Amino acid sequence: MASISLVMRAQTGDQVTYAEDFIYDRLSDIKPLSDLDQRGMTADDVAACLLRLGAAASVRRPGSADELRDLALTRLAQESSSIIANFHLKSLGFPSEWGHLSPVAAYHRDSDSVLIMDNDPKA
Repeated sequence: MASISLVMRAQTGDQVTYAEDFIYDRLSDIKPLSDLDQRGMTADDVAACLLRLGAAASVRRPGSADELRDLALTRLAQESSSIIANFHLKSLGFPSEWGHLSPVAAYHRDSDSVLIMDNDPKA
């Protein structure tokens, strides 16, 4: 939910309405809180939540590094666009089998990398 809150706050400039508690209260029919604690959210769950809150949202699953790079360059160049990355923590060296969702803030061409705004202090 933190990623959804960050994206909605960035897109609307509203720092109060899109607090996590507000989002929890309005989206429990999409993903019950008991499921969040046990299974987390999928990219499709996040898109459904963003759509319910009035944001434009879609799930993209790039098939290659080139597709991912093109998507990042296109979306990050648009002022009202955001990217929430879904990645596997274990592949990044964390001792978790879970996926993880965090907003992407920037792309750095020289290093061909993105800046992830991680919002989980445990990750």
